[in-house]
Amino acid sequence: GISPKRLVSETELPFIKIMIQKRHILIHNGGIVDQQYLDLSGDSSVRLDERISVRSNEAKRFIENVRVMAANLLDNVEYGFEER
Repeated sequence: GISPKRLVSETELPFIKIMIQKRHILIHNGGIVDQQYLDLSGDSSVRLDERISVRSNEAKRFIENVRVMAANLLDNVEYGFEER
């Protein structure tokens, strides 16, 4: 049978967006906030030139969201991207 659709909650999307941008700024800018980070992330908790951090609870929440997105992708590959 077809497994139920596994979707990330719409309420998680702003968080996922911030985490993807945090990863980018950590890798490419030494964790220092630049204007592009502010523009793309929508993160209002930091200021320009401030060093960002990722708390363990954020990392765990992000990993869980990525797990759900990956499972959804695998479901869609397996079932041919059919609308269920």
